[in-house]
Amino acid sequence: MFTALLTLHMAAAVVACVSMLVPVLARKGGIAHRRAGWAYVWAMTTVAVTALLLCARLVTHDDPGLRMKGYFLTYIAVLVLCGVFAGVRVLRAKNRTKAHRNPWDLGAAASLVIAGVATAAYGLRVEQALFVALSLIGLFNGTSQLLYWLRPPSHAMHWWFEHMEIMLGSCVGTLIALFVFAAPYLGASPTMLAVWMAPILLSLPGIFFWKRHYRRLFGAAAATTKQRLAAASGVSQR
Repeated sequence: MFTALLTLHMAAAVVACVSMLVPVLARKGGIAHRRAGWAYVWAMTTVAVTALLLCARLVTHDDPGLRMKGYFLTYIAVLVLCGVFAGVRVLRAKNRTKAHRNPWDLGAAASLVIAGVATAAYGLRVEQALFVALSLIGLFNGTSQLLYWLRPPSHAMHWWFEHMEIMLGSCVGTLIALFVFAAPYLGASPTMLAVWMAPILLSLPGIFFWKRHYRRLFGAAAATTKQRLAAASGVSQR
């Protein structure tokens, strides 16, 4: 069973690595974007669920080192599962005009916060800087999602930015897995903090500028629409 789960886990990870490139590069909202996006969501869901099942064996192991790895990988699996879930749910609630208090959505966001706090506390107890550093991701993502759901939308395209940020963050997680897998072949330890943090630090500027680009694009489109409506109103009055 363990071997079968591991094989499925690795196969789903390969599908996720391949399919994540299409939504990033394809026309947003197009057929290719949607189909590859769903392939990525299902692949990452499979990765997360199989990881949780595999970690159940580790966290009950007699070896303290394996138990530690099990706790850490369980946290990563929770990050992935809650991330892809939120990325889909944002699209389902894109027409909302007020605060959103669906228990599933708030529960997923709260789970990230709880997982982040637990990982930070455990990391401090066992003196593992990697645990503490990556706990910030759960705390930040969970808090950000809670604020998103509990506040009324402040922008007409709120769902676009939230979906893009969540899914790009999920893609960064996929890149981290690639870095960790490749680390031994490059002479680095998979547990090095730099191996885990490098994809995050390299991706943050791109995510920031991409969001700014679309904010400007949507802002210009909204201004053009207002001008057209004003001009049409003026013509009708004449």
